[in-house]
Amino acid sequence: MTQKHLQLSILGCGWLGQALARELTEEGIGVKGSTTSPSKITALKEQGIDPFLIELQENTFKGPLEDFLKGSDILIIDIPPGLRKDPSRDFCAVLQPVVTALNGFGVKHTLIVSSTSVFPDEDDVFDEHSIFLPDSPPGKQMLQAEQLILDQNPGANTVLRLGGLIGPDRHPVHYLSGKSNLKGGSDRINLIHRDDVIGILKAIIAKEQWGKTLHGVAPHHPEKQEYYPEMADRFNIDPPYFKRPSSRYTGKVIDAAYTTELLSYNYQFPDLKV
Repeated sequence: MTQKHLQLSILGCGWLGQALARELTEEGIGVKGSTTSPSKITALKEQGIDPFLIELQENTFKGPLEDFLKGSDILIIDIPPGLRKDPSRDFCAVLQPVVTALNGFGVKHTLIVSSTSVFPDEDDVFDEHSIFLPDSPPGKQMLQAEQLILDQNPGANTVLRLGGLIGPDRHPVHYLSGKSNLKGGSDRINLIHRDDVIGILKAIIAKEQWGKTLHGVAPHHPEKQEYYPEMADRFNIDPPYFKRPSSRYTGKVIDAAYTTELLSYNYQFPDLKV
């Protein structure tokens, strides 16, 4: 099947999902997109995206989930776990109605957008083949969600773990601006630009890299106390100030070299200078 004959469903047309859906439709690929906001339906239609109002809840859902999945070759799941707002939420139970529905509608592949938060907060380098145990409840839940999707169709589904997302209209330096005595100045950053995420997702689909656990993280890992003041200057805002670290703890570094080589992908923003 050629790219232009593909039909995709993107569960979660937020800041990333909507941009991905828009780019795919511009390339002639049919895209169904879900949102939980009625006010976004018209905007999605205007961008050539077939919109669906769907809300997932633990072990149940609201909206036309079956119609959303019917006829699609690939499902991309890009919904926030919501575990920071509600630590008691069972993310696997939220995804279960989707997994159940997939069995009856011929979706060949599912790609779940995950997070590098699955990795423990250790002074170590983690790549796509690392063996580890999450050290936080959200990390444990996200890892379980990854496995739920991989087990649903062994060898046919893929996980993409992303670092922190940035873009011209979204950058953590705005939150940090002007703050002082910040901890973790020697920690390394693990970020990725939205345009590179879209490029990686498109490469996974085009190269049919299924049955994989992959990473989307830019190869540049400067210390926070180096990177964020530089970005504050770039945005012309007050810089953040980090207190002197008591040790040379550098935090975790997420290595995405395997993914980059597998997909033959060249980062558009390798140095994260947006």
